[in-house]
Amino acid sequence: MSRDRGGAYADGVRQSGLPIEQVADRWHVLANLGDAIQRIAGRGHWGTLGAAAQQRTDQHAPLADSGTPLPLSLRQQERQRAILRLHQGGGCQRQIARELQLAPGTVRRYIHGYTAQRPRTARPSLLDAFRSRIYERWQAGKDAMQISHQIREQGFRGKPSIVRRLVTKWRQEQSLLAVVPMFSTRQVRWLLVRPSTHLTQAEQAQRLTLLALSPEASTVFSRYHRFWGMLRHQDVTQLAPWLQDAQASGMQELRAFAAGIERDISAVSNAITSPLSQGQTEGQITKVKLIKRRMYGRAGLPLLRQRLLHPV
Repeated sequence: MSRDRGGAYADGVRQSGLPIEQVADRWHVLANLGDAIQRIAGRGHWGTLGAAAQQRTDQHAPLADSGTPLPLSLRQQERQRAILRLHQGGGCQRQIARELQLAPGTVRRYIHGYTAQRPRTARPSLLDAFRSRIYERWQAGKDAMQISHQIREQGFRGKPSIVRRLVTKWRQEQSLLAVVPMFSTRQVRWLLVRPSTHLTQAEQAQRLTLLALSPEASTVFSRYHRFWGMLRHQDVTQLAPWLQDAQASGMQELRAFAAGIERDISAVSNAITSPLSQGQTEGQITKVKLIKRRMYGRAGLPLLRQRLLHPV
């Protein structure tokens, strides 16, 4: 029998005296873990992390033209901290690359001590002599066309289009490097648990910032995706080590979740290995609730019955 995590269902099956094998519903198991993450996020105020993070101020600096290695940018430093924390939490290189949507070679380079980036060769540009002034005017709220007219009076001979491209590049970089805004705990939860392929580029940058700023966030991020991967790949051998790590994490919410899994260990183990699921049932329940709420206050049970049975 497939069931959710409610203890009353498990007790009812046991009291029946019948040899019924119980299978915990996978969606409900992951939802329970997500609830624990949401409580941790609320306790740690993760929604406010990064609100005072330093913004990039070197947008107007010209490219380096020497052979001296350059320090990592703010975005690269955040990426490095996130990768190292996930690696220290037990994540393998392939798993980290998949979750952060990075190339495996990039992950490998950061793990093995990538601390400086290769300098780029500066190319002569009509903007070189005006880059600082363009940046100052852009920060003052001027658009590309206004900036072009102003610097033309100071000797600029290029087209407005190259100024527009530069300003657009700065604007895109600023949005990608934006700090984590004031998120609700539910928004933080979904930012951490959703697959990278379901996040926008800006959301992926926000996730990296959060993981870099909070060791606890990195820990629960690693724990959640390890558990999700265990369900997806039906690898029940990883359940016991995962529960041990959760108990040793020091987070009361994860420990409580692990204790609940241990009390229901047989049904959860079956959830990992069994193809049974109550997804179809949950979908029909959601459909009934949707139809009922649309009719709320307008009709009674006979119409609801008719709307449900008529398509059949």
